[in-house]
Amino acid sequence: MRLSREEIMRAATTAEGKLQRLVEYGKTRAIETLQNLQSNLPQDYLPRPREINFEPVMDSGVVKFQMKGKEPMSIHTHALHQVADKAGIPWTYMQTMREDKQADLLAHNLNMRMHGSTSDKYLVRVVNQEMRGFLSDKYRRMDSSPIVESYLRKATEFGAVPLECQCLDTKVYIKMALPHVYKPYEGEPVLVGMCFQNSDFGDGAISLKAWIMRLVCINGMLGEDGFRKVHLGARLDDISFSQKTYELDTQTMASAVSDVVQHVMNPASIVRRLELIRAAHEKKVDADKAIDDLQKGSKITKGEAKDIKEIFGSAEVEMLPPGNSAWRLSNAIALFAQKNEDGRALELEALAGQVVGLQQVAA
Repeated sequence: MRLSREEIMRAATTAEGKLQRLVEYGKTRAIETLQNLQSNLPQDYLPRPREINFEPVMDSGVVKFQMKGKEPMSIHTHALHQVADKAGIPWTYMQTMREDKQADLLAHNLNMRMHGSTSDKYLVRVVNQEMRGFLSDKYRRMDSSPIVESYLRKATEFGAVPLECQCLDTKVYIKMALPHVYKPYEGEPVLVGMCFQNSDFGDGAISLKAWIMRLVCINGMLGEDGFRKVHLGARLDDISFSQKTYELDTQTMASAVSDVVQHVMNPASIVRRLELIRAAHEKKVDADKAIDDLQKGSKITKGEAKDIKEIFGSAEVEMLPPGNSAWRLSNAIALFAQKNEDGRALELEALAGQVVGLQQVAA
Protein backbone atom coordinates (compact mmCIF):
# COMPACT_ATOMS: atom_id res chain seq x y z
CA MET A 1 0.00 0.00 0.00
CA ARG A 2 1.56 3.27 -1.16
CA LEU A 3 0.77 6.52 0.64
CA SER A 4 -0.29 9.63 -1.23
CA ARG A 5 1.83 12.80 -1.06
CA GLU A 6 -0.82 14.41 1.16
CA GLU A 7 -0.72 11.49 3.60
CA ILE A 8 3.08 11.62 3.73
CA MET A 9 3.08 15.37 4.42
CA ARG A 10 0.43 14.98 7.13
CA ALA A 11 2.42 12.23 8.82
CA ALA A 12 5.58 14.38 8.75
CA THR A 13 3.80 17.39 10.27
CA THR A 14 2.19 15.25 12.96
CA ALA A 15 5.56 13.64 13.77
CA GLU A 16 7.35 16.98 14.21
CA GLY A 17 4.62 18.24 16.53
CA LYS A 18 4.72 15.07 18.65
CA LEU A 19 8.50 15.23 18.84
CA GLN A 20 8.43 18.73 20.32
CA ARG A 21 5.78 17.77 22.89
CA LEU A 22 7.71 14.64 23.87
CA VAL A 23 10.94 16.61 24.31
CA GLU A 24 9.33 19.18 26.62
CA TYR A 25 7.63 16.49 28.69
CA GLY A 26 10.80 14.38 28.84
CA LYS A 27 12.94 17.21 30.22
CA THR A 28 10.55 17.71 33.13
CA ARG A 29 10.31 13.99 33.87
CA ALA A 30 14.11 13.53 33.80
CA ILE A 31 14.56 16.20 36.49
CA GLU A 32 11.81 14.64 38.60
CA THR A 33 13.34 11.18 38.19
CA LEU A 34 16.77 12.31 39.40
CA GLN A 35 15.25 14.15 42.35
CA ASN A 36 13.22 11.07 43.24
CA LEU A 37 16.28 8.84 43.13
CA GLN A 38 18.36 11.19 45.26
CA SER A 39 15.65 11.62 47.88
CA ASN A 40 14.89 7.90 48.18
CA LEU A 41 18.30 6.33 48.70
CA PRO A 42 17.94 2.98 50.49
CA GLN A 43 19.19 2.34 54.00
CA ASP A 44 20.97 -0.99 54.26
CA TYR A 45 21.03 -3.58 57.04
CA LEU A 46 22.68 -6.99 57.31
CA PRO A 47 20.63 -8.97 59.86
CA ARG A 48 21.25 -12.59 60.67
CA PRO A 49 18.25 -14.94 60.24
CA ARG A 50 17.69 -15.13 64.03
CA GLU A 51 17.52 -11.33 64.20
CA ILE A 52 14.57 -11.26 61.78
CA ASN A 53 10.94 -11.45 62.80
CA PHE A 54 7.64 -11.21 60.94
CA GLU A 55 4.70 -9.79 62.85
CA PRO A 56 1.05 -10.28 61.86
CA VAL A 57 -1.36 -7.41 61.52
CA MET A 58 -4.40 -9.10 62.98
CA ASP A 59 -7.62 -9.50 61.01
CA SER A 60 -5.72 -8.98 57.77
CA GLY A 61 -3.39 -10.76 55.40
CA VAL A 62 -0.61 -8.31 56.14
CA VAL A 63 2.66 -9.01 57.93
CA LYS A 64 5.31 -6.53 59.01
CA PHE A 65 9.05 -6.98 59.06
CA GLN A 66 11.17 -6.35 62.13
CA MET A 67 14.89 -6.55 62.85
CA LYS A 68 16.42 -6.76 66.28
CA GLY A 69 16.37 -3.32 67.91
CA LYS A 70 14.32 -1.74 65.07
CA GLU A 71 10.70 -0.72 64.72
CA PRO A 72 8.42 -2.93 62.60
CA MET A 73 8.12 -1.78 58.99
CA SER A 74 5.88 -2.45 56.02
CA ILE A 75 6.94 -4.80 53.22
CA HIS A 76 6.75 -3.91 49.53
CA THR A 77 5.20 -6.66 47.38
CA HIS A 78 8.46 -7.02 45.45
CA ALA A 79 10.37 -7.62 48.70
CA LEU A 80 7.72 -10.07 49.88
CA HIS A 81 8.28 -12.08 46.69
CA GLN A 82 11.97 -12.17 47.56
CA VAL A 83 11.21 -13.25 51.13
CA ALA A 84 9.00 -16.08 49.83
CA ASP A 85 11.80 -17.23 47.54
CA LYS A 86 14.42 -17.16 50.31
CA ALA A 87 12.04 -18.94 52.70
CA GLY A 88 11.19 -21.60 50.12
CA ILE A 89 7.45 -20.88 50.35
CA PRO A 90 5.50 -20.97 47.05
CA TRP A 91 4.08 -17.56 46.17
CA THR A 92 0.65 -19.05 45.42
CA TYR A 93 0.50 -20.36 49.01
CA MET A 94 1.59 -16.96 50.33
CA GLN A 95 -1.16 -15.33 48.30
CA THR A 96 -3.75 -17.74 49.64
CA MET A 97 -2.83 -16.88 53.24
CA ARG A 98 -2.93 -13.17 52.43
CA GLU A 99 -6.31 -13.40 50.69
CA ASP A 100 -7.76 -15.50 53.53
CA LYS A 101 -6.50 -12.90 56.04
CA GLN A 102 -4.37 -15.47 57.82
CA ALA A 103 -1.61 -13.06 58.82
CA ASP A 104 -0.83 -15.04 61.98
CA LEU A 105 -0.25 -18.25 59.98
CA LEU A 106 1.76 -16.38 57.35
CA ALA A 107 4.00 -14.79 60.00
CA HIS A 108 4.43 -18.14 61.78
CA ASN A 109 5.49 -19.91 58.56
CA LEU A 110 7.91 -17.15 57.61
CA ASN A 111 9.49 -17.07 61.07
CA MET A 112 9.86 -20.86 61.16
CA ARG A 113 11.53 -20.92 57.76
CA MET A 114 13.75 -17.89 58.36
CA HIS A 115 14.92 -18.85 61.83
CA GLY A 116 15.96 -22.24 60.45
CA SER A 117 17.85 -20.70 57.52
CA THR A 118 21.46 -21.74 56.95
CA SER A 119 22.31 -18.33 55.45
CA ASP A 120 24.74 -16.19 57.42
CA LYS A 121 23.13 -12.81 56.71
CA TYR A 122 20.64 -11.09 54.43
CA LEU A 123 20.84 -7.66 52.84
CA VAL A 124 17.74 -5.64 53.68
CA ARG A 125 17.14 -2.41 51.76
CA VAL A 126 14.71 0.07 53.30
CA VAL A 127 13.15 3.32 52.03
CA ASN A 128 10.87 5.41 54.25
CA GLN A 129 10.29 2.57 56.73
CA GLU A 130 9.33 0.16 53.94
CA MET A 131 11.40 -2.89 53.10
CA ARG A 132 11.80 -2.85 49.31
CA GLY A 133 14.57 -5.39 48.93
CA PHE A 134 15.35 -8.67 50.72
CA LEU A 135 18.50 -9.96 49.13
CA SER A 136 21.52 -12.17 49.52
CA ASP A 137 24.47 -10.62 51.32
CA LYS A 138 26.35 -11.30 48.07
CA TYR A 139 24.22 -8.79 46.23
CA ARG A 140 26.42 -6.05 44.79
CA ARG A 141 24.95 -2.75 45.88
CA MET A 142 25.14 0.20 43.51
CA ASP A 143 23.50 3.61 43.78
CA SER A 144 21.39 4.31 40.68
CA SER A 145 21.67 8.09 40.98
CA PRO A 146 25.29 8.61 39.74
CA ILE A 147 24.83 5.84 37.17
CA VAL A 148 21.77 7.62 35.76
CA GLU A 149 23.67 10.91 35.77
CA SER A 150 26.48 9.30 33.74
CA TYR A 151 23.93 7.93 31.27
CA LEU A 152 22.25 11.32 30.84
CA ARG A 153 25.56 13.15 30.52
CA LYS A 154 26.98 10.82 27.84
CA ALA A 155 23.71 10.65 25.90
CA THR A 156 23.53 14.45 25.91
CA GLU A 157 26.95 14.59 24.24
CA PHE A 158 25.31 12.91 21.25
CA GLY A 159 22.48 15.46 21.35
CA ALA A 160 20.00 12.94 22.75
CA VAL A 161 17.13 14.18 24.93
CA PRO A 162 15.02 12.32 27.53
CA LEU A 163 11.53 11.39 26.33
CA GLU A 164 10.14 8.90 28.84
CA CYS A 165 11.28 8.63 32.47
CA GLN A 166 9.85 6.62 35.34
CA CYS A 167 11.16 6.18 38.86
CA LEU A 168 9.07 3.29 40.18
CA ASP A 169 9.28 1.93 43.72
CA THR A 170 11.85 -0.72 42.83
CA LYS A 171 13.27 0.28 39.44
CA VAL A 172 14.01 3.23 37.17
CA TYR A 173 13.94 3.53 33.40
CA ILE A 174 14.82 6.44 31.12
CA LYS A 175 14.34 6.49 27.36
CA MET A 176 16.38 9.02 25.37
CA ALA A 177 16.37 9.75 21.66
CA LEU A 178 18.02 11.96 19.11
CA PRO A 179 15.71 14.95 18.41
CA HIS A 180 15.62 14.19 14.71
CA VAL A 181 12.91 12.51 12.65
CA TYR A 182 14.31 9.60 10.64
CA LYS A 183 12.43 7.98 7.76
CA PRO A 184 13.42 4.36 7.13
CA TYR A 185 10.97 4.43 4.21
CA GLU A 186 8.65 7.00 2.68
CA GLY A 187 5.95 8.26 5.04
CA GLU A 188 7.22 6.43 8.16
CA PRO A 189 8.76 8.87 10.70
CA VAL A 190 10.63 7.31 13.63
CA LEU A 191 12.93 8.31 16.47
CA VAL A 192 16.06 6.36 17.40
CA GLY A 193 17.61 6.24 20.84
CA MET A 194 18.10 3.98 23.83
CA CYS A 195 16.48 2.86 27.06
CA PHE A 196 18.30 2.55 30.39
CA GLN A 197 16.87 0.43 33.23
CA ASN A 198 18.16 -0.38 36.68
CA SER A 199 16.99 -1.50 40.08
CA ASP A 200 18.58 -0.97 43.49
CA PHE A 201 16.36 -3.72 44.89
CA GLY A 202 17.01 -6.79 42.74
CA ASP A 203 14.09 -6.04 40.40
CA GLY A 204 16.12 -6.72 37.26
CA ALA A 205 19.77 -6.23 36.32
CA ILE A 206 21.15 -3.03 34.83
CA SER A 207 20.21 -2.78 31.17
CA LEU A 208 20.85 -0.42 28.25
CA LYS A 209 19.04 -1.22 25.01
CA ALA A 210 18.68 0.35 21.59
CA TRP A 211 15.20 1.88 21.22
CA ILE A 212 12.97 2.92 18.32
CA MET A 213 9.74 4.90 18.47
CA ARG A 214 7.25 5.16 15.62
CA LEU A 215 6.28 8.81 15.91
CA VAL A 216 2.83 8.71 14.33
CA CYS A 217 1.52 6.62 17.21
CA ILE A 218 4.47 6.57 19.70
CA ASN A 219 4.79 2.78 19.53
CA GLY A 220 8.18 1.77 20.93
CA MET A 221 10.49 -1.20 20.38
CA LEU A 222 13.56 -2.27 22.36
CA GLY A 223 16.63 -4.02 21.02
CA GLU A 224 19.22 -6.36 22.53
CA ASP A 225 20.66 -5.46 25.90
CA GLY A 226 24.05 -3.78 25.66
CA PHE A 227 24.64 -4.88 29.24
CA ARG A 228 24.43 -8.29 30.79
CA LYS A 229 25.43 -7.68 34.40
CA VAL A 230 24.13 -9.48 37.44
CA HIS A 231 24.59 -7.68 40.76
CA LEU A 232 26.74 -10.31 42.43
CA GLY A 233 30.06 -9.64 44.09
CA ALA A 234 32.07 -10.04 47.23
CA ARG A 235 30.29 -10.99 50.44
CA LEU A 236 29.59 -7.95 52.62
CA ASP A 237 31.36 -8.51 55.95
CA ASP A 238 30.02 -5.34 57.54
CA ILE A 239 28.34 -2.10 56.53
CA SER A 240 31.37 0.18 57.09
CA PHE A 241 33.62 -1.92 54.85
CA SER A 242 30.97 -2.44 52.19
CA GLN A 243 30.45 1.32 51.79
CA LYS A 244 33.82 1.58 50.03
CA THR A 245 32.95 -1.33 47.76
CA TYR A 246 29.56 0.23 47.16
CA GLU A 247 31.08 3.52 45.98
CA LEU A 248 33.76 1.89 43.81
CA ASP A 249 31.27 -0.43 42.11
CA THR A 250 28.98 2.51 41.43
CA GLN A 251 31.82 4.52 39.85
CA THR A 252 32.85 1.56 37.70
CA MET A 253 29.30 0.97 36.50
CA ALA A 254 28.77 4.67 35.75
CA SER A 255 31.87 4.58 33.53
CA ALA A 256 30.71 1.37 31.84
CA VAL A 257 27.31 2.90 31.10
CA SER A 258 29.06 5.78 29.34
CA ASP A 259 31.00 3.30 27.18
CA VAL A 260 27.84 1.40 26.19
CA VAL A 261 26.06 4.65 25.27
CA GLN A 262 29.00 5.46 23.00
CA HIS A 263 28.52 2.16 21.18
CA VAL A 264 24.71 2.18 20.98
CA MET A 265 24.62 5.71 19.55
CA ASN A 266 27.31 5.35 16.91
CA PRO A 267 26.11 6.18 13.35
CA ALA A 268 26.59 2.64 12.04
CA SER A 269 24.26 1.27 14.73
CA ILE A 270 21.59 3.83 13.85
CA VAL A 271 21.82 3.05 10.13
CA ARG A 272 21.48 -0.66 10.89
CA ARG A 273 18.31 -0.06 12.92
CA LEU A 274 16.73 1.90 10.07
CA GLU A 275 17.64 -0.88 7.63
CA LEU A 276 15.93 -3.43 9.87
CA ILE A 277 12.72 -1.38 9.90
CA ARG A 278 12.77 -1.14 6.13
CA ALA A 279 13.32 -4.89 5.82
CA ALA A 280 10.53 -5.63 8.33
CA HIS A 281 8.19 -3.35 6.35
CA GLU A 282 8.87 -5.40 3.21
CA LYS A 283 8.65 -8.80 4.90
CA LYS A 284 5.23 -10.48 4.77
CA VAL A 285 4.21 -12.61 7.75
CA ASP A 286 1.60 -15.11 8.85
CA ALA A 287 0.67 -13.06 11.90
CA ASP A 288 -1.56 -15.68 13.55
CA LYS A 289 1.18 -18.30 13.37
CA ALA A 290 3.84 -15.88 14.58
CA ILE A 291 1.69 -14.84 17.55
CA ASP A 292 0.85 -18.46 18.36
CA ASP A 293 4.58 -19.26 18.34
CA LEU A 294 5.19 -16.44 20.83
CA GLN A 295 2.52 -17.92 23.09
CA LYS A 296 3.95 -21.45 22.77
CA GLY A 297 7.34 -20.04 23.69
CA SER A 298 5.80 -18.52 26.85
CA LYS A 299 6.63 -15.01 25.66
CA ILE A 300 2.97 -13.96 25.90
CA THR A 301 -0.14 -15.36 27.56
CA LYS A 302 -3.18 -16.76 25.80
CA GLY A 303 -5.14 -13.59 26.58
CA GLU A 304 -2.34 -11.37 25.30
CA ALA A 305 -2.12 -13.41 22.10
CA LYS A 306 -5.84 -12.93 21.49
CA ASP A 307 -5.62 -9.16 22.00
CA ILE A 308 -2.55 -8.77 19.77
CA LYS A 309 -4.26 -10.75 16.99
CA GLU A 310 -7.27 -8.45 17.21
CA ILE A 311 -5.05 -5.37 17.01
CA PHE A 312 -3.09 -6.72 14.04
CA GLY A 313 -6.25 -7.77 12.18
CA SER A 314 -8.02 -4.46 12.67
CA ALA A 315 -8.52 -1.91 9.89
CA GLU A 316 -6.20 0.50 11.74
CA VAL A 317 -3.64 2.16 9.41
CA GLU A 318 -2.53 5.13 11.50
CA MET A 319 -1.72 3.60 14.87
CA LEU A 320 -0.28 0.70 12.89
CA PRO A 321 1.58 0.73 9.56
CA PRO A 322 -0.55 -0.66 6.73
CA GLY A 323 0.01 -4.06 5.18
CA ASN A 324 0.60 -7.60 6.40
CA SER A 325 4.22 -7.16 7.42
CA ALA A 326 6.61 -7.95 10.26
CA TRP A 327 6.74 -4.20 10.93
CA ARG A 328 2.96 -4.11 11.46
CA LEU A 329 3.18 -7.15 13.76
CA SER A 330 5.92 -5.47 15.79
CA ASN A 331 3.77 -2.35 16.11
CA ALA A 332 0.71 -4.40 17.09
CA ILE A 333 2.71 -5.79 20.02
CA ALA A 334 4.06 -2.33 20.86
CA LEU A 335 0.57 -0.81 20.72
CA PHE A 336 -0.71 -3.54 23.04
CA ALA A 337 2.23 -2.78 25.36
CA GLN A 338 0.84 0.71 25.95
CA LYS A 339 -2.18 -0.84 27.69
CA ASN A 340 -0.01 -2.58 30.28
CA GLU A 341 1.75 -1.54 33.46
CA ASP A 342 5.29 -0.20 33.10
CA GLY A 343 7.16 -3.42 33.89
CA ARG A 344 5.18 -5.60 31.48
CA ALA A 345 5.09 -2.81 28.89
CA LEU A 346 8.89 -2.81 28.72
CA GLU A 347 8.93 -6.61 28.30
CA LEU A 348 6.46 -6.36 25.43
CA GLU A 349 8.46 -3.57 23.79
CA ALA A 350 11.50 -5.85 23.90
CA LEU A 351 9.40 -8.56 22.24
CA ALA A 352 8.32 -6.07 19.56
CA GLY A 353 11.99 -5.34 18.96
CA GLN A 354 12.73 -9.04 18.52
CA VAL A 355 10.06 -9.30 15.81
CA VAL A 356 11.81 -6.53 13.87
CA GLY A 357 15.22 -8.07 14.48
CA LEU A 358 16.65 -5.31 16.70
CA GLN A 359 18.54 -7.94 18.70
CA GLN A 360 20.82 -8.18 15.67
CA VAL A 361 22.14 -4.68 16.37
CA ALA A 362 25.31 -5.05 18.41
CA ALA A 363 25.38 -2.81 21.45
